Order: sequence, then structure tokens, then C-alpha cells
Amino acid sequence: MPLAIDIIEPRPALGAGLAYGSCGTEHRLNVPADRMIVSRDAPSDFADWLRTSGEEAKDPRGRTEDGSHYPRRAVFGQYMAQLVRGAQAGNVSGSAIRHVRKSAETIEPVEGGWRVGFGDEHETYRNIVLAVTHSRPAIPWAKVEAPNIIEDPWEKGALDAIAPDASIVIAGSGLTMCDVVVSLRERGHRGKINVISRRGLTPRPQNGFAVFGKIGWQDTPPQTASELLLDLRRQIRAVEAEGGVWQSVLNAIREQLPQFWTKIPLRERARIVKHLRPYWDVHRFRAAPQVSALLEQGKTEGWLEISSGRIHGLTASNNGVRMEWTPRGGKRGVVVADFAVNCTGPDANIARSSHAIIRRALADGVIRRDALGMGIDVDARGRAYGGDGELQSGLWVAGPMARAYTGDATGLPDVSDQVRTIAESLAAALADRHRNKACAI
Repeated sequence: MPLAIDIIEPRPALGAGLAYGSCGTEHRLNVPADRMIVSRDAPSDFADWLRTSGEEAKDPRGRTEDGSHYPRRAVFGQYMAQLVRGAQAGNVSGSAIRHVRKSAETIEPVEGGWRVGFGDEHETYRNIVLAVTHSRPAIPWAKVEAPNIIEDPWEKGALDAIAPDASIVIAGSGLTMCDVVVSLRERGHRGKINVISRRGLTPRPQNGFAVFGKIGWQDTPPQTASELLLDLRRQIRAVEAEGGVWQSVLNAIREQLPQFWTKIPLRERARIVKHLRPYWDVHRFRAAPQVSALLEQGKTEGWLEISSGRIHGLTASNNGVRMEWTPRGGKRGVVVADFAVNCTGPDANIARSSHAIIRRALADGVIRRDALGMGIDVDARGRAYGGDGELQSGLWVAGPMARAYTGDATGLPDVSDQVRTIAESLAAALADRHRNKACAI
């Protein structure tokens, strides 16, 4: 059945998005090429493309001691753009795929479908897939307008004003912090960098991608957060006693998470998200070996210091910034630096989303926040719930905004599996209605 598919994206190229289109050439994938699986039917496609295109040979720094290759993220964005161009040029259904270079601001139900607003313009579609990326970072202090406070390090040119010898204090110690440190060092920065986060946790290093397949939680998962943690630790100890690594257990949990996550009582899932998620994130979202080595170098040489504690506030003047904080187990104090950079990660509160379409849809009752506060509420097929608790006909949500249902929809294989489920659901709906216009946003 030929379809008319519009992809609404203001960027000039399709496929890269924020993750692979807004990064510098110095930023690497945090997994090797053979783990970047867009389709389970062709698991080695990107790794093969990387070799045949010559991009692998151009990037010897991506090679690690175990023979793996961690490509630049921008290169993966090029690969994704090529896939989209190929689908536009020809596909098995004969569908027409159009790139609409606009920003979708509103969405509202109308007779026969949905109306998407682009400022003063609008267009009507039978079906919509909301596939927006993460929101901008949350701001962990009262908003302060100052040129030496960088609220969003992903804005173009955000780090340009930082001098090579400037001192920096960073809020947040996850992968965004890693990217900022990599960018600064690549630009020749040699000043002191202080990193402060609530727990001082940093992404753990990669160490192979074997999967320990005996988790067995698909049918009878632990029913409390405490049971889950105890069982996880027990299984890690068993694997390590046999010469394995903890990463293999986490890999197995990640693969099986969609099968058992919703079988855990909601109250306990909320406890897991609140108390265990910070630890899950640093073990799940691990750093490329090149990045881990740089952080260790920085700590050894003294130009990088990572601390745990609570940030109370931030003030700025022409002379720099002052961050008030209390170290874990210590007394309240102040860190003085030339610049402050916010690396706390995406804001999960969709009411504050940097995407106008999400804020408006929530306010208008088109969507509702999920019970865990991680994004948009959806069912097993990716269909969105409205503010009245009813499923919205013809409205799906893909990607990180729908991760509360599966527990994790951030990594590429996870998103690919989720999108396949949505595509099957959408195809079934189209077959029932015999309509011929769909849209992805």
C-alpha cells in the first residue's frame, strides 16, 4: 500500500537528529560499530558500511586494543542520512517520503485525523508518530542570565568563549559531562575542571558485550526494588566467580527489560526510577575506552576533579561564577570558576519540554505524562494516552519520550525494536482504514 509520508524536521539533513547531528567531530559513539544495529535483519550493516566507505580507515584513533572500532558520532549520522535517502529514492511499498523542513508546534485532533501547526500554517494527517528527541537539560539552579553560565552545552558555539586556561565548574557527571570534557581538551583547554554531581557517579568503562543469558526475569521478575537489586548483585557475583564481567549481566537485563519491566508493580518501578536509576544509568550508558582513558588521565594529572554533593545555587559576575554547594559528608562551601557548564542531562518533565509541540499537547490534553514521570504515557503498541486516559486513535510515540513503558528506549537497538512494534501497529491500523496518508514527527 503506497503511503504519503512526511518527516517534519527543521534540520537540513534527515536521520542524524540531535544525538548524531549536533555533536562535534571529536565525539565518539559509546559502543563499537558492530553494536550500532538499526535493523535486527541486517545487524552488521553499519560496520560493513564503515569499512566500505573508507570512514574506518580515516579514523585510526577509533581503534581500541581489543580490535573494536568506536566511530565518530557524526559519521553514524552520515550513515543514517544515507539510509533515509535510499528509502526516499525507492522502497518496497512505493511510498513517497517527503522532508518538511519546518518545526511542528501544535497538534490537535480533527475529523479524520490530526492537524499539525507550523506557526501560521498547518497540515492534516491521518496518523501521527511523535518521534521527538530528548528535551534540553534541566537547570539545577535559579535561572541566571550570564555569558559565563552555559545552560545548554549542545547549543551551537556554546563553548567557544571559554579560554584555554579558564577554570570551569560542571554540574552533572554523566555522558554529557564526558562530551564537554572531550570537546574542551580537543580545543586545547588546559585549565582546571571541577565536576560536581549529587553522587559523583561517572559512566563506567566498556568491557565487552557478551550477554549472560540466565537472568530469567521475563516471566517472574523480582517484585520489589530491593529484591531486584539483591538478585542482580547475586548474579554478578556468580558471573565474576566464573571469570566473567558484570557488563554481561547488565547487557542481558537490557535485552530482556521490555519483557519484564511492566510485570513489576508500579509502586516498585517508581522506587527503582527514584533510587536506582542513577546507578543504572552509569552502568548502562557506559563510556567509550578513549573517553574513559581521558577522564582517568585528567584525574591523575590533576586538571579534572569529580566530587559528590548538593548544589544550592549559582551566581555570576564579570569576574566569574560562584557555585554554592555542600560536599557529601562535608560543610557548605563555594567553588569559584571562570565558567559554569550545565551537564545535568535532559529534563524529563514534559511540562517544561524544550519542544513546543510536547508542551502544547500536554496542556491541551492530547497526551499525558506517564506514571513514572519519564515522558509520555503509551501502551504496549506505542499508542499515546490522552489526558482523559483514553487511547488516542492515530497517535503513536517513539523513542525516549516513550521509555517508561519498556524501561529503556534510548539505545539504538532498543529504539529500533520499539519502532518496529509501532510500524506493525500503524500498518495494521492503515490496513483497517484503507487510508493513504501518515506522518512522522
